[in-house]
Parts: sequence; structure tokens; C-alpha cells
Amino acid sequence: MGGEVRVDLATQGATVDIRANPGPRYRFGNIFVATDANPQVNPRRIIEQAQGSVKKGEWFTESALSEAQARVFRMGVFGAVKVNRGAPDREARTVPVVVDVREAPFRSVRAGGGIGLDAARQEIRVLGEWTHRNFLGGLRKLTLTSRVGYAFIPNITAAFDRVDTDGDGVPDAPNETTPHGPIFQVSAQFEQPRFLARDLRLQTSLTAERGLEQAYNFIGGRARAGVVWQPRADLSLSPTYNLELYNLRGQRGSVDQTTAPALVLGCRDTTTSDRCNISVSYLEQFIELNRRNDSLAPTQGYYASLSFQEGGKFLGGDYDFVRVLPDVRGYYTFGPSERFTLAARLRLGTLLTSVEGGVRTDSAIVNRFFSGGGASMRGFNSRRLSPMNVLNLDAEQPSDRVVPVGGNSLVETSVEVRARLISELSLAVFHDSGLTGSGALTFGPRQDDPLKESGRIFGDYHYQAVGVGLRYNTVVGPIRLDVARRLNIGRPLPIFFSAPGQTTTIGTIGGLGDCFGLGVKKQTITGPDGTPRTVNVEREYAGAPEGLCTFFLSIGEAF
Repeated sequence: MGGEVRVDLATQGATVDIRANPGPRYRFGNIFVATDANPQVNPRRIIEQAQGSVKKGEWFTESALSEAQARVFRMGVFGAVKVNRGAPDREARTVPVVVDVREAPFRSVRAGGGIGLDAARQEIRVLGEWTHRNFLGGLRKLTLTSRVGYAFIPNITAAFDRVDTDGDGVPDAPNETTPHGPIFQVSAQFEQPRFLARDLRLQTSLTAERGLEQAYNFIGGRARAGVVWQPRADLSLSPTYNLELYNLRGQRGSVDQTTAPALVLGCRDTTTSDRCNISVSYLEQFIELNRRNDSLAPTQGYYASLSFQEGGKFLGGDYDFVRVLPDVRGYYTFGPSERFTLAARLRLGTLLTSVEGGVRTDSAIVNRFFSGGGASMRGFNSRRLSPMNVLNLDAEQPSDRVVPVGGNSLVETSVEVRARLISELSLAVFHDSGLTGSGALTFGPRQDDPLKESGRIFGDYHYQAVGVGLRYNTVVGPIRLDVARRLNIGRPLPIFFSAPGQTTTIGTIGGLGDCFGLGVKKQTITGPDGTPRTVNVEREYAGAPEGLCTFFLSIGEAF
């Protein structure tokens, strides 16, 4: 290394010349492991993983060391991993690699609790997890998880709501139109590393659960088996077989949507209006490429995934379908001191069912798309961006008269600019758009049929929202507060009107057009008895009957 500096006194400038003579290029040598005194993990397994990135005889690069470190850490049994270069062999022109690891406890227990608060659904829950990372030896991993809680729709007052049934003006019976009840999920997951090959893992899981959603409640179970091929730390491909068995029941209301299960739930057995059993059996191929610098709070890089599902009666299920869901996200940081981050996301989904007798069959509600929520289209509350079914036309609030039943098409887009204010506090402004249509995802001209139009990109049912938020970074991810306001672009949500023995029709319901209860217009009308009274004015607008504004508080970035 050498050089010289030439100074021009007349211009008060300087020219700097640097001369560098690169030395000989080195190749990777042997891999050595530094570990605990009595290790349970065989050093050969560590070397085998490191060799996926560091191959003896190939040219030395720092990036290969970083990738090898990620591969070893991904084994899931080390509390600390560091991959360094050793002292170079100048004669052989090779650099040895030293993998320094510290084993973590092979058994762990975790417990916690939480709450979920949303305008459409609230829940309290406790969680527990037990993990054995060397189950039966060979670094096989067994994980048992449980989540037990209680859910309220739309909020916790549902547990105490009562109605007058005998006409004396005194509430004397529980209000069954406001559902609430226990929920749980118990699962066992088993993973076999190095299944037939170094980068191939076998994964199986078995889950039992009970859930409570706005349109239905369910109890059932899921089984899943497949492999994960991960040739690089940022790339994985997972083909799996999935079997899901559910007992579904629609929520009760003054208009009982369980009398039309084929429409609301997608049941194959339409002879009963109270509940039905369904079986969903399908193959899935999931591809994921994760080049983000941080999964919890990314500021650079990109992420892409693609899910294919093929369900069929030949697999033992009740439904023939194809479901496709790609997801693309990007992040770019810029400005003074890298103060600003631009983040963007695009999700597209379509669900195609079989055609029988010239008519496309219904899909199961558990396979449909729902949108809305803090990690989705923030112009709607959780799962409220969806085709709706009438539940209770007597409800005072327009949004309480309908429940979301999901759709066969999905579009979600988000563009967000995050600006660091002070220390760990950031400000974000965003624009979200989204649709969930009854028909398959389509492009092209406007359709007169609401079923087809509801799945058209940039159509009458493709909604827009803008908002602002705050983020505070913590060790578990950013605590996020978002407030969004939906723009009045588009039509009200499509509403299914159904009742026993009647033809199902599609229409709309007006809303109050309020923001957190503000901006509601009033009018005075005269009742049947001649007494004047004040009522809310209902009107049609984009996304009615849902309110125009939403509020979310959660942990983790929206995407």
C-alpha cells in the first residue's frame, strides 16, 4: 500500500493518489469446531452444516462466513454461534474456519398471556409451550403448545348483555345475538432434521382447536405432514399434505344464517340448518425468499412468498379447489442518518372451486379470504373487509346487522413511510387498499353482476384508506399504534340476504359514516303513536355499513 498527496496552493485543492498491490488470494481450508467441554451435539453435525456455505478449496469470502454462521444457528440448539477465520496458511494459501458454539438448554418452558382488542372481536388468553430440542436424540425437536382463552363478539360486554323476553321492560335472559365463549388450541409439532439429506427437514403437526368468529364457531382438528428444503438461510421450499376436520355452527341472530349453511358456511350437507361437519384435504407447496435485514422491524431488503393449495375429493376431502396466494414486500432506507424507511407490500389471492352441473360450487368458509385489521387493510377492523351476510336487521348499529363470510378473491396493497423521530420512536404515514370478493380475482371492464365485480381489481369494491401511526422499538419488536380513515371511493360492501325457504339476494346496507362515533347525523321522525323521536341518519358510502375510521394497537410492524 502506498500513495502521495499533491497540493495546489492556487486552487487550495489536493489530489490524493493511492496505490494498492493486492496480495495472493486465499481459499477456504479445513473447518474446526470450538464447543463446550461435554457437548451433546456431535461436532461433525456442525461441520456438515457449515460446509453448506464454506466449501474447502473455494475462494475465501466474508459473506460465506456469515451464511455459514446463519446455517449453524438455524440448527436451533445453540445460544451463541460465531464463525471466524483462523490464522492463514501462507504456503498453502488457505484460511481455516473456526466455528465457536455454545449449547443452549435442550428443554425449555415458556408461558405468557395476552389480550386481543378490536372493535369487532375481543379475547383474553394464556399461552404455554414446552420444547425438547433433542427428543430421542439426533437433534429431533418436539414442541407442545397450548392456548386457552375466552372470546367476546363484538366486545366484553357480550358476556353480560341481557334482553327483555316477557315484555315487562326488565332484561331477564341472556342476549344470544352477542356470542361469547371459551376458545383453545392445543398442538404437537415434531421435526426431524437431516431427513434423507443435509438441507431437508421432516415436519409433522397435530392440532385440536375451538374457535369463535363473527359468523360462526367451530371445533375440530388439523393434521399436517411434509418436508422443508432449505438450501440457503434465506430460501425455503415446503411441500405438505394437510387434513382439516371441523364441526361448524353459525352464530345465532334474529335472522338465523345457519338456515342457509351452503351459502354462509359452504357446507356440503344442506339438509340441516343448525350445523355441519366438513372435511378439507389438500396439498400445499410454499416457497419463501426472505432477504430482509430484520424480520420484526425490517429497514432494508425484500421478502417474497408463494402458496399453492390443491384440494380434492380424491384426497378424502369434501371440496375440489385451487388456492393461490403470492405475497411480496420491499424496504428501502434513505435520507440523513438513514432516518426514513419506505416500505411496500402486495398480496393477491384467488380461490377457484369446481363446477358441477354448470354451477360453480361453494367454498368452505375456513378456506376463504378475509381482510381488515392491524396487519392487513387498516381501513377496516379485523376480518370486516369481506362479503357480508345478514344476521340481525333489528340491531341498532348498522355494522351489527351483518357478519363477514369471506370471499374467493383477495387484494391487499400498502405503501408506508416511516420516519425516526427520537431514539426508538418513529412516525409512520401509510396508504392501504384492499378487496375481498365473492368471485374469483379478475381484471378488465366493470361487471354488472356484483359477485363478479366484487373480485375485480380497481373495481367498485376495491377500497382505499390513509392513516398515521407511531412505533416504539422494543426487544420484542416495535409497539405499533395506527389510526386509519377510509376514503369514500367505491360502493358499500356486498350483503347477502338469506332466510329459510327464500331465494338469496345481494344488496347493500347503509351506515352511519362516523369516525369513532363522531360525525353521526341525526333527524327527528314521528313514531306510530305520534311522538317525535330522534334517530340516526343512515346513508350509503364506500365500505358501508362499517365505520370510516379504525384504531389498532399491537406489537410488530404491519408488514
